[in-house]
Amino acid sequence: MKSWRTLLLVLPLLWLFAACTEEGFVLPAEFQTPLAASFGDDEIDDGIEYIEAVADLSSFLYSGPGRFYEEAGSVFPGQRLRLTGRDETGNWYRLADNTWINALAVQGRPQLPVATQVEGRAIAQVIEVLDGDTISVRFNDRTYEVRYLISVAPQVEQGFGREAYEWNLAAVDGRTVLLEADITEVDAYGRLLRYVYLAEDRSMVNEALLRAGYAQVAIFPPDVKYEDVLRRAQAEAEVERRGLWAADVVPYREDFTACTYTVQPGESLSLIARRFGLGPASLAEANGIEDPNLLRHGVQLTLPGCGRAAAEPQVEPTPEAESTPEAEPEAEPELEETPSPEVTTG
Repeated sequence: MKSWRTLLLVLPLLWLFAACTEEGFVLPAEFQTPLAASFGDDEIDDGIEYIEAVADLSSFLYSGPGRFYEEAGSVFPGQRLRLTGRDETGNWYRLADNTWINALAVQGRPQLPVATQVEGRAIAQVIEVLDGDTISVRFNDRTYEVRYLISVAPQVEQGFGREAYEWNLAAVDGRTVLLEADITEVDAYGRLLRYVYLAEDRSMVNEALLRAGYAQVAIFPPDVKYEDVLRRAQAEAEVERRGLWAADVVPYREDFTACTYTVQPGESLSLIARRFGLGPASLAEANGIEDPNLLRHGVQLTLPGCGRAAAEPQVEPTPEAESTPEAEPEAEPELEETPSPEVTTG
């Protein structure tokens, strides 16, 4: 009986010994993950520039530079690697098949250029939050200012501007982000226009900012790739009255340039009026709407006060104010000037 137990203990050790090679320990191919077994010479495009290295430790591979990315395979000590780049921190290497490995698992920590993209999006490090919708990032060994596409937050000195800045600071400061372009590369101030994602979970910061209620949708064609997604995020914040939508009247930050607005699904007349700093009655009157409850999506509304910023919300007149004329203030009686008495000194 003891001999059987001994044999059961020895057999796994013999199998492990047989799996060792001059390059180190490597699992038989049938036990490797598909990606771990695909590093042979025939599997890599020879057109890719790479540095050949050797794995020093067992390590998982990931779809991006960090353990918060999805696992995408594994390597073992002694396994040959083809490295094509690194992240900004130098803590992660990109392999020829676009998976990533921790630099601690690679012998010698070779020097490589910074890999600039994950899934077609630029990898960047946030170095400063400038306001609610603008950040400063570093990638490609340069520093850039990045302006969030479609999501417009108030300036810091405006209402809810400080709250928007603090939200953005907590969300992205010092973190790794992915930058996705639309059609327009930069704005008039030279800032990159981008959709920004947290690298760790791929969540879009533009969308989260709108959903928190600290920004408004601002469409500037042709950059409309995620317009529907971002409008839904804003609508959720408006319905829940989050952030700046908690106010009775929300001053619209931008000037009325289009003079019209197309009603989106789920929007009410009062919600649209609050967004543009208008009174519901004046908006209804300007568009001949008798029953606000019958507002249909797709209808184009005319915005009263078009061509000016709605910094001061319109106030609906009360019935008393309409029927009672304002009394003219009584004129103050004119005072006759009297000469001051002369003072003599003796």
